[in-house]
Amino acid sequence: MSTDIWVFKHEPKTFQEMILSEDMRSVLGKVLKEVPNIMLVGNAGVGKGTFTNIFLRETKLDYIRLNCSDETSIDAMRTKVKSFATALGITPLKVVILNEADYLSPNAQAMLRDLMEQVQNITRFIIQCNYGNKVIPELQSRCQVIELNGPPMKDIGMQCLKILKAEKVTVKNKTAISDTIKKLYPDIRKIINTLQMNTIDGILDTVKIEECNEIYSMILKCMKKGDLDEIRKILRSNAINYVELYSYLFEQAGSFKSPGDAIIEIGEFLYRSSLIAIQEINFMTLVVTLLKRNIV
Repeated sequence: MSTDIWVFKHEPKTFQEMILSEDMRSVLGKVLKEVPNIMLVGNAGVGKGTFTNIFLRETKLDYIRLNCSDETSIDAMRTKVKSFATALGITPLKVVILNEADYLSPNAQAMLRDLMEQVQNITRFIIQCNYGNKVIPELQSRCQVIELNGPPMKDIGMQCLKILKAEKVTVKNKTAISDTIKKLYPDIRKIINTLQMNTIDGILDTVKIEECNEIYSMILKCMKKGDLDEIRKILRSNAINYVELYSYLFEQAGSFKSPGDAIIEIGEFLYRSSLIAIQEINFMTLVVTLLKRNIV
């Protein structure tokens, strides 16, 4: 039995293997040559991490990598990032990689802004985020902001066929691949994971895709019933993208008793989500607030 995860096993190892539009290939190719500070913005699974890994492999620069969803504070910036960025390294330049930087607190971002100025001669920064609007403008202005979007669907399909062939998978349902790409585009990672999940005994037939909106709809129904325990069960038994959940509630605000008040509260708690470590507590506080104010 193979225990390989296809996404990692078949991850592009070179820049040419990446799935990119021609315009994006030109932009990122220039980055590899000039090594500027960059901010990579885009949905999950479009290649931010893959490009960063290729960048490190091709430039061979010393680096430090932080996951900012775990370390959001200014203390993490001081103790880990600043000490690395200001010290002399074994390579001409060093690289600080900040994954999910949209989770960084405003104070941490402000400190990072000044640090980038101080170490420009010896250190470069790669800032990765899903939502560029959550990164302060002063930090964005110190980077080349690159939005990774619109990977060619045809190329995604070719990559999927290549992986399935390498894994000796028999495709019984010819529309399985195209349907999966259409429903999950542009998340290449999720497309490949879904194909692997639905491959049973070396055969790909019917593809079942978990629709996030179904989960969010269940949460909204429980909110309207005031069933806090059921909401917590749903949150804990599913991989919740809280930004998407707040966006879904915003889109459904018209179904609330007081749509205007609902939008204000949803916007406020969405902002708080970037500052709070435990997302479940923040969301449940929103639910209780909406119930107490008779908004939902």
